[in-house]
Amino acid sequence: MSFLFRVFLFFSLFFLTNVSAKEEWTIKQFNNLSFAQVAGEVTHGDHLSFFLRSENNCEKVWNTFTVYTYEKPEDIYNLKLKQIPIKINGQELLSTVQDISPFLMGYRFVFSLGQFNTDQYIKFLNEFYTEFNLFEIEIIDGENFKSSKYFDIKKNNWVLDDLNKSINQAKLLCRELL
Repeated sequence: MSFLFRVFLFFSLFFLTNVSAKEEWTIKQFNNLSFAQVAGEVTHGDHLSFFLRSENNCEKVWNTFTVYTYEKPEDIYNLKLKQIPIKINGQELLSTVQDISPFLMGYRFVFSLGQFNTDQYIKFLNEFYTEFNLFEIEIIDGENFKSSKYFDIKKNNWVLDDLNKSINQAKLLCRELL
């Protein structure tokens, strides 16, 4: 193998392994709402989403996240509308399963983190993200709940560097609906 080829191979492998994905935001308008969502870093198809409804004058944001699982226990639909224990950056709380639907070879779950005042919540999330330089959600075991029964990949994280910009764009789209 020639020296130049080995140098080229080394640098190609070095740079390919050190490439980081840029956060990918989708911002759209649909019926009476707009939304901004960002793809996950672990499972790219899982999204962290922020919905703004014109009925609320775009002043409230509903925060959800999706999780894809290949697990198929018979009682999977029993989790709908149940509160499931999670950790966000290591802090334990509960999240409500809003929907479960067949998807590809498994199921897609939609979890709700709640509805909040848009400006206050986005400010809080920015501070929270800046403090940890991370926004990671992990589905954990709880009382009478074994996470591995339902989820094969229990942890994902999202890059929120463009959170303000993305929510402001979604807010503008939402205000067009007023």
